[in-house]
Amino acid sequence: MKSNVIALSIFSLALAIVLGSWLIAEGLRENAVSGKEIVITTTPTKETIQAQIFTITELASYLGLSEADVEKLGPASVGDGITTSILPYLRIDDTVYYPKEAVDRWLREMEIDIAY
Repeated sequence: MKSNVIALSIFSLALAIVLGSWLIAEGLRENAVSGKEIVITTTPTKETIQAQIFTITELASYLGLSEADVEKLGPASVGDGITTSILPYLRIDDTVYYPKEAVDRWLREMEIDIAY
């Protein structure tokens, strides 16, 4: 009895695979006959790319602040080549960038501090 149930299960699975494959093939054939063109693009468009590091202008827009406010939160020299900043940042040559992930983490930490 148990072997019959297993055999019936295997037969049902095989039948479902064959039927599914046939349906997919028919759908593809209909597209080919009707002249519908299927286009698959792998190049991301500008809308799908999200910045991972921000400039001051981009960060101001992201946070909804003015550039002057972002500059106040950004790096400031305290002397002897030491800088301090409220916002996480990285400096490449003379340009300051703000990593999106670090800024998001900083915002979450600020929310926790404010909540308590």
